[in-house]
Amino acid sequence: MKVRWNSTYLMLKHLFPHKAPFTTFMHAQYHRAEGAQLLLTNDHWAMVEKVLKFLELFYDSTVALSCVYYPTSSLMIHYLVKIAIHLW
Repeated sequence: MKVRWNSTYLMLKHLFPHKAPFTTFMHAQYHRAEGAQLLLTNDHWAMVEKVLKFLELFYDSTVALSCVYYPTSSLMIHYLVKIAIHLW
């Protein structure tokens, strides 16, 4: 599988700081019918921010526990507890 959840996280992470120009571009390129809802609103960006915060811990855990040259078993419980608290 070429695209995984971490790819989505990284794309959103790099897009989020440029939300104003991206929103302007989307509104300029994709015209909508009169009275139709905007393609990107502040509510959409708020949802993106929540998804980023949710996925960030999983991404950080995956990177830390995927190392090859040093043992990661001692870190496992630390990240499992952080994920459990995050999901609580």
